[in-house]
Amino acid sequence: PRLYRESGLGSTELEIAISTVPEPNAPQQVFFGSLETFSKKPVETSVDMVYGRWTLAARPKQGWGQNSGIGIFEFYASLLALCVVAPIVWVGFLTKSRQQTIEKLRLHKKKLVRAQQRLEYLSLHDALTGLPNRRFVDRMISQPPRPAPGDCLILIHIDLDRFKEINDTKGHAGGDTVLQATAFRLADLAGPNDVAARIGGDEFIFASWSTNPEPKANALAQQIVDTLEQTLFIDGAECLVGASVGVAWETERAGDRDLSQLLLNADLALYEAKKTGRGRAAIFTEELRSAAIHSKELADEFNHALDRDELVAFFQPQFNANTLDIVGVETLARWDHPRKGLLAPDKFLDVAERLGRTGDMDRLILQKALFELTRWDSLGMQIPRVSVNMSARRLAQPNLLAELSELPLASGRLCFELLETISFDELQPVLNEIIPAVKELGIEIEIDDFGTGHASIVSLLRFEPRRLKIDREIIKPIIASPSQRRLVTSIIEIGRSQNIDIVAEGVETMEHAKILKDLGCHILQGYALARPMTSEQLIEFCRIKDKGATAAGR
Repeated sequence: PRLYRESGLGSTELEIAISTVPEPNAPQQVFFGSLETFSKKPVETSVDMVYGRWTLAARPKQGWGQNSGIGIFEFYASLLALCVVAPIVWVGFLTKSRQQTIEKLRLHKKKLVRAQQRLEYLSLHDALTGLPNRRFVDRMISQPPRPAPGDCLILIHIDLDRFKEINDTKGHAGGDTVLQATAFRLADLAGPNDVAARIGGDEFIFASWSTNPEPKANALAQQIVDTLEQTLFIDGAECLVGASVGVAWETERAGDRDLSQLLLNADLALYEAKKTGRGRAAIFTEELRSAAIHSKELADEFNHALDRDELVAFFQPQFNANTLDIVGVETLARWDHPRKGLLAPDKFLDVAERLGRTGDMDRLILQKALFELTRWDSLGMQIPRVSVNMSARRLAQPNLLAELSELPLASGRLCFELLETISFDELQPVLNEIIPAVKELGIEIEIDDFGTGHASIVSLLRFEPRRLKIDREIIKPIIASPSQRRLVTSIIEIGRSQNIDIVAEGVETMEHAKILKDLGCHILQGYALARPMTSEQLIEFCRIKDKGATAAGR
């Protein structure tokens, strides 16, 4: 080789041999020169290489005579060995170092790949439940997999019904237990190609595929509702959770296009399910989409309505059941819509609640009611009190008591009507403090729509209301239904025992009025006696009524 030639190994004066031992206990192998050289008393030197130890042997070809310059020869031989071996050693060192560096880089790359895979997994999975998360679902529906040709994606949006109650009573640890148990149950329902995911809070997604999606979607939805309705045990105590679900599926195979709209459809269906009660399943329809678009438009318009003062106050008189004298008026909100005309609360109250603006609406209607009450007083009208519907959100506003304390009203002239469901509102701790403070200001409390909710009479009586208003749905059938009359009688008896006046709303005929009077009801309100009206109409109504009473000699 060239390296040997240039190093002088081919010298005519020296007999040179190089051997190697590739590994411990292996036989010596000569790869340059002759093995006999090692038996002729050569000068030897050894070097540790990458692949074993090399030994270089050299002696004069003429033998070791008296005139041989042993020292000079040894120096020359060592120098020769250094010239030969040093480059080889250096190359070997570089080779070994390069291999070590490559191995380190390979191990480092493996660690980086594992770390990247772990980070990717964590970014796509929920830490608490171990289920895929919202990012996973978004990726799945943006690039939907297809387990089989012709499969259509089914999405089921799940929302736990009583999760907040459990969080409030069992704490966050109890809530976490519920979420983990729900995740386990959903994962247990999932087939090989199904996906159960937690997308946030107490919301989950269940995805499946089918060439005939409608029957499978319906069956899955009911199975999920039934499974999540089963009792859980937290700290040894039974706990009912339940869930509402919204279902949507591809009406035809969508290819590889983004299916984000499908998740929105399932969300609309879930909203519909929750409107109808707990533990329900609803299927997406195009009618739901149209209703959602209409609701969105109405929400935008309602925000402007508050700013433009489009909400107006109407008033419906309440009458003494025995004398039919006016004992008060209820203030009712109406929306004077610029295109749709006058809208009743059932057309926009849900919108106000979703927007979180019921408090603003209540404040505005209260201002209008108090303004008109002052005006009626100045006209000499005998309106003993005005009642205003008041939401829990408005009652909980921190500036309410300060505003009410500045009102120049005599005690009993203003009444707040509270829905029966206020007894289990999420703001209950605040309301327990606010309502007594409101009553201290001389403002009366009346429970509205009594008998339609699930609140117990005990939970309502702790507010010590001045009146209970029986819902129109209970009043309407009393003419033909003896059982309904007995129910009304029971409510009246409860009121009498607690010194609470009973108001009947929805009095549609004078026959209703007579029956209620005979049963002992105190106050009547309904179309048979007077419809809701503007302030100007109420002034005229009272003028005619007073004129009639004067003519009758009252």
